[in-house]
Amino acid sequence: MRISVPGLSAELEPVAPGTYTAEVSSMEMQQSKAGNDMWVVTLRIMDEGPYFGRLLSDRFVVDNPIGRQRLSRLLRAAKVRVVNDEFDTEELIGARVQVAVEHEEGDNGVFERIRRYISVL
Repeated sequence: MRISVPGLSAELEPVAPGTYTAEVSSMEMQQSKAGNDMWVVTLRIMDEGPYFGRLLSDRFVVDNPIGRQRLSRLLRAAKVRVVNDEFDTEELIGARVQVAVEHEEGDNGVFERIRRYISVL
């Protein structure tokens, strides 16, 4: 059976650099290429416009001080309570934050990188 899906072959352009309101849609533990535990957080852009509904991902290696610091910044921006170095992922899922997106060059071309998390007022 032959199936036609318009746009199936099209490359999805990276989200343009800028600041967007995004909602945390998932958080799951995975392994980094080096075999370290990392949290992968997926956010959905909520601003009206050409990027509405687009997904962004960020990775936080928990065995790394920089990864823990970046995760802490996301949690603060999302107003998630952290008590004794613990937080409830249910408080994070569905939280809205602003994300500052930049482009970065990689082996496979240009991709989005979340550079900063900002609280939504």
